[in-house]
Amino acid sequence: MVEGVNPITYELEVDNEGVLQLPEALRNRLGILPGDLLTLLEADNGLMLVPTRLLVPEITERISTIMQEENVTLADLLESLDEVGEELFHEQYGHLLPR
Repeated sequence: MVEGVNPITYELEVDNEGVLQLPEALRNRLGILPGDLLTLLEADNGLMLVPTRLLVPEITERISTIMQEENVTLADLLESLDEVGEELFHEQYGHLLPR
């Protein structure tokens, strides 16, 4: 067992169609709603089911926060886009270019 982790164990039954039902208490605690996506991971004869979070809103919020902290505007990003893109291209593929 991992120190500091106190898992709650649920026993679930798979029906004839391969469907299993998550307990209501678990759905409520994790905020799982009808239609939400879950990711099933298989490893070493076991399964782990985790909610699939849509990361775009989180990433957008994080980028916005960083831009505000660094006092960078969208115009600043767009202005440097070509230069940074060229630098990244040369870092990744410069070895393929003729010398």
